[in-house]
Amino acid sequence: MNKFVPLACVLFCTSSFANTEPGFFLNLTAGQSSYEGDNAVQRGTNQANTPVNGYKVDNSGVYGLGLGYRFGNGFAVQAEWRSRKFETARGALAANPAGGLSDHTFQTLAKADTDSFMLNGYYEFNTESDKFKPFIKAGIGIAKHDVSAKLDIQPLFQSFDFSSLTACPGNSLFCYPSKDSSELAWSVGTGFNYLVTKSIAVGLDYQYIDFKDAETAIDPLGDQVVFPELKAHEFTATFTYSF
Repeated sequence: MNKFVPLACVLFCTSSFANTEPGFFLNLTAGQSSYEGDNAVQRGTNQANTPVNGYKVDNSGVYGLGLGYRFGNGFAVQAEWRSRKFETARGALAANPAGGLSDHTFQTLAKADTDSFMLNGYYEFNTESDKFKPFIKAGIGIAKHDVSAKLDIQPLFQSFDFSSLTACPGNSLFCYPSKDSSELAWSVGTGFNYLVTKSIAVGLDYQYIDFKDAETAIDPLGDQVVFPELKAHEFTATFTYSF
């Protein structure tokens, strides 16, 4: 038994802690953010007329920059900024038949510019290869949303007077007031790095990130556009420089 304990400790240490020297690292990320939240919807006074299932949201590109520190025992921390832009799919949709505009179509052109500022924790596993470094990660931080939207209702807007409502002079579309907001964000993920040289690594990264709600301000008629429970699966390529 006395011989087994130190042997088990040696095996645990060599299999669980990456042989990475302590130091700082800088990394760049770029890839795709696949929207996972509910469809965008209109809420408020007139929502009974709007399309029953809301508006589909397209995927977005995503890019980011991070600065971190490895402790040399497999653990690392990182401050990271990422940016993406989610937009509703173009195309007119039928109004809710239960509303008063059942013979009309609605089109909402909404976008949510979402920047995340995260503090991430990493654990990098050791493998038989000195170059291949898989990892898991989790993060918490702030999501900053900038949401704007334009609305087109046909045939109603062919004769609609926008003079007292529109925020878009000279535009035939009604504009919701934009809104900036901050929400708590969290993420979990995994990936790997491959060491090209002692200082340079390339890799792939996946994360699931939750940004909470993103929404416009309320318009003069008492309505707004909401991206409810905004979430995403993000797949990125990474470039890391250690120093």
